[in-house]
Amino acid sequence: MESYLFILLPLLGFLLAALGTLIGAGGGFLLVPILLLAFDFPPQMAVATSLFMIFANSASGTIAYLRQGRVELKVAGTLAAFTIPGAIVGAFLLQVLATQYFRPAFALLLVAVAILLIIPRREKGPESGPAPIPPTRLLIAAILSLFVGVLASLFGIGGGVIHVPVLIFVLGFAVHRATATSHFTLMVSSLVGTLVYLYLGDVNIPFGILLAVGALGGAQVGAHFSKGVRPRTIVVIVAIAILLVAVRLLWTTLSP
Repeated sequence: MESYLFILLPLLGFLLAALGTLIGAGGGFLLVPILLLAFDFPPQMAVATSLFMIFANSASGTIAYLRQGRVELKVAGTLAAFTIPGAIVGAFLLQVLATQYFRPAFALLLVAVAILLIIPRREKGPESGPAPIPPTRLLIAAILSLFVGVLASLFGIGGGVIHVPVLIFVLGFAVHRATATSHFTLMVSSLVGTLVYLYLGDVNIPFGILLAVGALGGAQVGAHFSKGVRPRTIVVIVAIAILLVAVRLLWTTLSP
């Protein structure tokens, strides 16, 4: 491994984790394209290595959010339990997905992620918790989490960009509590996906470790600033960046 990567990869992990924690995602929606385009990783290795970093990011961020008392543990535990079978299924699905279909499929997913990011999220205030949750709504959120688990392991994105809107619009969470609770769920699903990919031998362990080293610190920084920062501008910038990445992926797929 080239010596510059020992500096570049931790820095990349730090930046992606800080940004991901700030907006309630894992950073995989940007890391996977970077690994595909800049390092020419095959899809399985890009996804598996991304999930490795996402677990470090989400575990570190969850610890910070638990200290702040912003994680709704009952809801987080329920959603996390439903993501586990989905995460396992998603990892094995990627093994049979033809390589030529991965990039266009991921590009379409990125477009959907960008749309989810820019949907306005109503603010109730950073400290307000959810009202009593009707069992039907919790069941809907849990079923959605099952599919999020599949997508997370299939594409290496973690799933926070989907969970956060679900927590806000389905369960009525305030944005700051949705971000924190999403991180707990993300930690569980990414751990399960990472373990499956380690079993399959798809994780680039040196890359994953170096990215994770940076992610551990980046998640703490993102969680620290998330209470006092209104991330709307950041979210819009990230959404635009994601759309550009999607165009780039489609271009590389369609180019002869």
